[in-house]
Amino acid sequence: MNSTRAFVTQPTRASSGIRYLVTSIPSSESCAISLMIRLGSVYEPKSLRGGSHLIEHMVFKGTKRLPDSLSISRLFDSMGAQYNAYTDYNMTSYHVKVQKKFVGVALHILGDMVANSLFRPKDIESEKKVVLEELRRERDDPASYVHELQGTLTFKGNALGKPIGGSETDVIGIKA
Repeated sequence: MNSTRAFVTQPTRASSGIRYLVTSIPSSESCAISLMIRLGSVYEPKSLRGGSHLIEHMVFKGTKRLPDSLSISRLFDSMGAQYNAYTDYNMTSYHVKVQKKFVGVALHILGDMVANSLFRPKDIESEKKVVLEELRRERDDPASYVHELQGTLTFKGNALGKPIGGSETDVIGIKA
């Protein structure tokens, strides 16, 4: 039996103070990066339900260095990256899969997106429409709807009993 480990994990701290783990497979030429932030629906006050999910979307709308979503997507696309994000009850995850040679650039872009998002009022209003459409699509899917109802009934009176993306009324009520 070969005792060589297939995965190498290295805890790292960026100059900004952010701690992260890098796990690699030395024989692979690709790398998957997940930047997970403690920003989820359980931390939202009633007046900002759905806000974490909206913030997840807004991070892709532009930064000082990359002023719009097209700039961000062009940069990721130029590296052949796959990228996305999701919001959960207790965190939001931004993830990118790139060739190893682009890891530094991808981390820099993710860091810029999370730390320097512009949150322009016009983008917030535009993205609220996208989030509302996502909520409607999920409510039209029986499996997603049953999953939401299960949480609502199981955790009644608790933040875990509220939909991660908030309700349509919640999202519409978020002020830019």
